Amino acid sequence: MGATRWALGAMCLLAVAACGRRPLYKPPATSLTAADALAGKSAPPPPGSPAVLSPQEVFSRAEEHLQVKGYRRRGPIQEKDALGPDAAFAFAVQSQGGQCVAILGAAPATSDLNLVLLDAAGKTIGYNVGADPHPWVVACPESEERLVARFQMPRGQSAFQYAVYEGSPDSRPDLASVLGSGKTAEIARVSLDPETKKRLDALDDRLGRAGYERRTDAIGETLRGGQARDFRLNLKENQCYAFATFGGPGVTRTELALLDMEGTTVQRNVTGTQDNVIEHCASGTQTHLLRAWLAEGNGPVFTAAYQKDDGDAGVIGSESEEAPGLEDRFRLTDGDLRARGYLRPKQPVLGSTEKGKRSDLPVRLEGGKCYALSVVGDDNTGDLELRLFSPAGAEVDRHTEGSSRPIVRVCAARTGDYRLRITHSGGNASFYLAEYVWPRGTRGPFGLQGVTYVRFAEMTHLLSLEGYEPDIDLDPGDGVLAARGSKKNHDVELIAGRCYALLTVGGEGVHRLETSLEQGSHRLARDTSQNAAPSLRYCPAESGTFRFQVQAREGQGAYFFQVFRRGSTP
Repeated sequence: MGATRWALGAMCLLAVAACGRRPLYKPPATSLTAADALAGKSAPPPPGSPAVLSPQEVFSRAEEHLQVKGYRRRGPIQEKDALGPDAAFAFAVQSQGGQCVAILGAAPATSDLNLVLLDAAGKTIGYNVGADPHPWVVACPESEERLVARFQMPRGQSAFQYAVYEGSPDSRPDLASVLGSGKTAEIARVSLDPETKKRLDALDDRLGRAGYERRTDAIGETLRGGQARDFRLNLKENQCYAFATFGGPGVTRTELALLDMEGTTVQRNVTGTQDNVIEHCASGTQTHLLRAWLAEGNGPVFTAAYQKDDGDAGVIGSESEEAPGLEDRFRLTDGDLRARGYLRPKQPVLGSTEKGKRSDLPVRLEGGKCYALSVVGDDNTGDLELRLFSPAGAEVDRHTEGSSRPIVRVCAARTGDYRLRITHSGGNASFYLAEYVWPRGTRGPFGLQGVTYVRFAEMTHLLSLEGYEPDIDLDPGDGVLAARGSKKNHDVELIAGRCYALLTVGGEGVHRLETSLEQGSHRLARDTSQNAAPSLRYCPAESGTFRFQVQAREGQGAYFFQVFRRGSTP
């Protein structure tokens, strides 16, 4: 493969160092360097934890902790044959309404095992991608739901074991405390000081006049400059919410963002002030993250949640988690692209940029091959925008929706120098750039070729991991969206007792699609993924004709869709 060349623009690029930029805070002594983490090395354990744990020891220690928390194992511990670095293994987990599930994997100490948990819509609701051999994830869906756990092994090739546990949401386990890896939820809590309470009371009054009611006491946590904490949110469709951060003594600036579980920004408030407020009306029932930053200063940050009308008290989780660092964010993106079928032929490059600067980077691509170019930023990048231009200067692809992990794709017609433009809304920041190559063909069935085919092949592979296969009883369809905002409708016949994934992929010029499924005047399902390959999921209770709508949210051009299905509900 032809070498890709990254050139220096307004950005500083190094293989493993941040160009001398001072870190926001000093990492703990047990942290890895960026080079070690991305090479898959394991961090030394925290003081007092075992240096090496065999899979048997992992399960022994974990189950002792889980039993204390009231969790029980479902069935025996399972074993999976060797998993290579570019392979993925997935299995379904049925959740019970009002119960939590915990999933634990364990591989030999020389391995690196990652775990991602998907909901019934195929969206990430939890992950553990640290450079260690024993990942775990806990999720507490409100209703009965089919989840999918996906394991990958970025380093090594060995067998591993895994098990599923269930327990009450009233007692959340913290396996990091017994396995010596990952991040614990523990952080110093603090009570409201009089001055901050005055500002909280004033916001209560203002939002109260708009129909909001505060659902929790303000959660106070002592943070250091640059630190961010994530709270899980249970948002209901058509319900309106408000979230706020307040900086206590010693804090001069906080920031606040509402994210989906894959890290895409839904809404963000960066006012440069001590306090911030976000108002949001949910378009669907989903789990989100509320990320609160201490941007300047050191001291307590208080977080509060409000809801209109007769909402539930449990809008926001009482425990927060440390927001994922740059390495974990990269590893999550890297695992997703590898699960889709891409290969990463070389190490990523670490870059840094200054506030307000735009970076244009030449990148040499080889003709006849298809690529995905990924940029993953830290908290300081804010929302990243990524645009790719051809050697002739024409825009080929762009990712301009709010995200700290944008990706652009291209199938190069001929070898040449492309130009990658990176802009961001934040301050001085660091991020990784990585190149992925599609190792398979660029033409496929139904006359698909180039980017359209690659997107289709990517998603077909992901859907197969979730147990979906093409529905041979239903014909695929296509269309052209002439402008941003334009829509096309298609009738589809769906059968009760089956679960469907309606996959739509856009061609060149299509950057973001939204799909929905309707019957009569009722919208039954919707996929608002901020990309050009949404896969709407639906399990009909009754057979019938449904209206499938495809809308261009960004860009214009041709699209293709196919219906996939799996076995019986749920």
